[in-house]
Amino acid sequence: MAFSILGMKINCLDSYEETYKLTVKYLKEHNEPWYITVNNVNAVTIGLKDKNFQEIINNSYLSPPDRKPFSVAAKIKGVKEVSRIFGPSSLK
Repeated sequence: MAFSILGMKINCLDSYEETYKLTVKYLKEHNEPWYITVNNVNAVTIGLKDKNFQEIINNSYLSPPDRKPFSVAAKIKGVKEVSRIFGPSSLK
């Protein structure tokens, strides 16, 4: 399931496990290039100004939310289960 926030697709995923399972399933069923974007508020801001960037997000296989505001927005839009799927980060 996905919802749109200011024209950008955000996938509602329950967990990293679900993300992993969907990714493995896609890899087994398709032999074509694909990508996943992990989105934060900055990505939406850039997408509002740059339609090519917005298209990159919207054409991704998955575009999970990286930050809390998307989880809140999803709940406002009626999506009951959505988790933050964190992108790359540095551990110190």
